[in-house]
This record gives sequence, structure tokens and C-alpha cells, in this order.
Amino acid sequence: MTNYWGNGIRSRLFLRLLAVAAVETAVMFGIEEFFPRVGPLAHGLLDVVVLVATLVPLAYFWIGGELRRLEAAETRLQHDYELQAALADILKIAMEDLPLGSVLERVLDRIFAVSWLAIEAKGGVFLADEEPEVLVLKAQRGFGKPILAACSRVPFGRCLCGRAAASGETVFASHADERHETAYEGMPEHGHYCLPIKRGGKLLGVLVLYVKAGYARKSREEDFLTAVADTLSGIIAHDRMLKVLLDREMRLHGAQKQEAFAQVSAGVFHELKNPLGVILGFAQSALRHVRQEDASTLPLKSIEREALRCRDLVQNLGAFSGEEIPTFEDCNFDKAVEGALESLQGRAHSKGVELEQELVCASRVHGNAGQLQQIVLNLGGNALDAMPKGGRLRVSTRRVQEGGREWARLDVSDTGIGIPRKLREKIFEPFFTTKGPGRGLGLALVAEVVRKHGGRVELQSEEGRGTAFSVFFPIR
Repeated sequence: MTNYWGNGIRSRLFLRLLAVAAVETAVMFGIEEFFPRVGPLAHGLLDVVVLVATLVPLAYFWIGGELRRLEAAETRLQHDYELQAALADILKIAMEDLPLGSVLERVLDRIFAVSWLAIEAKGGVFLADEEPEVLVLKAQRGFGKPILAACSRVPFGRCLCGRAAASGETVFASHADERHETAYEGMPEHGHYCLPIKRGGKLLGVLVLYVKAGYARKSREEDFLTAVADTLSGIIAHDRMLKVLLDREMRLHGAQKQEAFAQVSAGVFHELKNPLGVILGFAQSALRHVRQEDASTLPLKSIEREALRCRDLVQNLGAFSGEEIPTFEDCNFDKAVEGALESLQGRAHSKGVELEQELVCASRVHGNAGQLQQIVLNLGGNALDAMPKGGRLRVSTRRVQEGGREWARLDVSDTGIGIPRKLREKIFEPFFTTKGPGRGLGLALVAEVVRKHGGRVELQSEEGRGTAFSVFFPIR
């Protein structure tokens, strides 16, 4: 039975109804008692009073119902307005020039600002695709160290958010039940909304929000959160598409840049190759015919030294442009690397650098032994330059299997100053150098030679800790 006494508007209307009915009853009895002989006029007045006594309660009930409906409609309108305003604000946030992580954090803040949502100011956004079948936490609000330690990476199917990722459906829990597989000491009781973020049927991530323990699932609330998840899918998809377009633009720009440089290199190679050969030949011939103490010996040695340096540069330009086509044959990979290390040993000793080597590839690759050695010399030379106060240079080879095929892997690592993150994308560009005046062709030549051998180069570096290059060559 409805309790009219404890229910806002209805209780007040009921009390007023009783008061009006009491007055009307008193009026009717009063007319009958004090005016029994006043004739038809009194009876007509009595009929009117009876009619009013009948209609007034009905009118109050109708007005009360309309007021309740109006209040409910006003509440719905207010909620709808807040929802639309929140979604509009989220779209505005997405238009700002911010990293994706910052955008997602601000979106979480905007969700928490919706007044009628009964969720706690605590939640996170996990992204998929960074690792296969694993959710990676990209943005969060209110997570303490235990949560960050336990939930930074969640496999699909594990815990509530992992189940939402695996099923593609919203997962709700009013408390941490048996599905909440991730736990830590002192974890408070709570519930969750875990909503998949999908675009075109593809999972992009999961939106995770906290509710108080024992909270009941509400369809209107869930509809709004689903709309937020749909909006997030657009934001994430746009960010990924933008990264792909920028990467393609950079690759295209890099390819055009490489092509232009190759054309210039070919021209320089043809123009300088023969004159340099003549200059070097004359200088070396003259040195053979002068005595050591002769005054012209030092200038001739300087000419020879600089001519040799220019010859190396021109040869690198020729290799880069493709004007000098090397001879490829089956090479002993370890032996080629070992030959380059013999040249590096003296320089490493003079710089106080310990040179370690472990050559255990025991394979043959189809390539040019001289160019393979040049790769080791360039990478090793850069490593020595990065350790002006001494350190350790480690060069190793081994045979690995990746992507269904076997590779000869060369690793060159140092304990030097490292490469700043902002420079790592530029180090393979021709003439880019951080060492002041110089050729700046070392790493560009490495990348080009590796490409022509059908291999690839990987880089890992940490400022103040050192740099490691890994070069892969296919084994036929």
C-alpha cells in the first residue's frame, strides 16, 4: 500500500484534501441543521456543495499527478541537458592539441563532473593493440600505487576489464566478486562499470569506472556511459589515424630526401673520384722520393692524410648513391665482424675503453664483406666517441629466428652518454651529426648498406646509460 504520509507532494496534497473535506462536511451538516426550512434555495446550495466536495479531491489528485509528471519531466530534461553538455565538452577536449593520454584524463574529469552520476571520481582508460591481447593503462584518475602496480597491464579475459575486452560487452559488478581476479592487500569494497570502446567492431580499449559497493545497475546511467565510450572510440581512432598519416608523410619525405641526396651524391662521386685519385697518387709518389727530415715531408703527409679522408667520403657517397655496386657473395659473418674489430682495438685502448666480443653466429650471409665491416667500424666508432671518459664497448653476433626465418644478428652496445629521444629519428639522416664538424654519413651509410642487404636496424638508447644497435641480416 502506498505511504502518502512520507512522500513529499502526495503527503501535502492528502492533508489538504482532508482539511477541505472536513470543511465541506461541516458546511453540509450546518445547512441541514440551521436552515431546515429555507426552501429550494438551500437545497440548491447543498447540491453545489456536494458537487464541490466530490470534485475538489479529484482535482487535487489530478493536479498532484500532473505536478509529479512535470517534476519527473523536468528532471529528465536536466539530466539530458547535462549529458549533451558533457558530450559536447568531451568533443571540445578532443579538438585540443594535447597528447592522447592528457585528452583521456580530461575526459575522465568531465565524466566525474556530471552531478547525477552515482560513480566515484576514480577510473581509467585502457587501450588495446599496443600489445596483442593485452589492455594497457593509458590514463587514470584516483589510482593509487597498488592499483597501478596490479593493473597497468591486463590480459584479455582476466578480471572485469579484461572480460569486457574479451567479450566486447559491458561488464557490471556491484561488488568485487569472483570475477574480480586482481586484488591487493587492503583493497576496499567497490563495484565497477567496464565498458568496451569499439570502432567498427574492433576493440580499441576499455573504460573502467568505480561505484560504491552494493550499487545497483541503472540503465539510464549505463546509456550515457556507453555514449561516452562511443565518443572515446572516435577520439582514439582519430589519434591512431593521425599517427599513421604522419608516419606515412615522414616516410615519403624521407624517401624523397634520400632520393635527392643520392642524385647529388652520384654527381659528387663522379666529379671528385678521379681528381682525388690523381692528388693522392702524386702525394704518395712524392713521399717515396723524399727523405724523412726533408721540409716537404710534413706537408706531403698532410696532403696524403686529407686526400685519404676525402677518398673515404667519396667512396661512401658512391656506395650511398649506388654508383659503386659492390660484389655480393656468401660471407663468413663472424670473420667479417672480427676483421673490423681488429681495426677498432687500438683506438678503444687509447680511449680507455674495454672492448668485449662474443662472435657465435657461425653462419654465412649473402653480402659484401667490406660493407659488413664498414657497418661495424661506423657503429663501433660512434660508440667510442660516446665514451670520452672510457667505458665498455661490447660487440656480439648470434643466430636468431624471427618471423619464420633465420637471421644473423649483430649487437653493438656501449656505456656512453646515450642519444636524446628527440634526436633518435634523425640519426640515420645524411650529414646529421652531434659531434660538431664532420662527415655525418656514418649511420646514414649503415642504414643504406643494411637496406641493400635486406636487413634492418633497431636502436635502444637511454641518456646517461648508453646505446645499443641491433642489426639483422637474412640467412639464406
